[in-house]
Amino acid sequence: MLNRSLASTARNLTSSRSHTMLKITLTRDNHMSTFSLVDLAGSERPTTAGSHSLDHVDVSFAARERVQKRLNEAKFINSSLCALGNVIAALSQPEKQLQSRCRESKLTKLLKGVLGGCHVTLVIATVDAAPQSLGETMSTLKFAARCKKVPLRPETAADHPSQHKQPRKKSAVMTDAVTQTSLTM
Repeated sequence: MLNRSLASTARNLTSSRSHTMLKITLTRDNHMSTFSLVDLAGSERPTTAGSHSLDHVDVSFAARERVQKRLNEAKFINSSLCALGNVIAALSQPEKQLQSRCRESKLTKLLKGVLGGCHVTLVIATVDAAPQSLGETMSTLKFAARCKKVPLRPETAADHPSQHKQPRKKSAVMTDAVTQTSLTM
């Protein structure tokens, strides 16, 4: 969390300029659970982020560099959110090819293991009610609506046979031992 990138924009003094993921893995006996918290940087239009072009304004080189940096950050944030949106759309339509979609950005590569399937996902979409934020708010609500369409596909032991071979072997050996013991009595 210390490496979290924050910067001032036209709308927010401490705008998140990066996505953040905290992954906690709990292991007990032969069971493993993973809890992931993901905070996505919000989508934004360059003009509302204060990262629009300053070609028509006489400003210092340093100010132009800051604006260019905010513009590049906004492009990166928006492209990764777009890639995530494509993955969410693919997950809501099982016939679509998910593998190639997850390779579109670092964000989707990181989230591939926790989206859809047997994972329970909770999406909290935060929006701004201000009229000037209508575009971003609508985009966020559409994304949340797409997330809601992703079906939960519970996985069974048959989906992961390699994880269950050892217990089956032990069970078979124990059953044989009980049978042998019963026969000798």
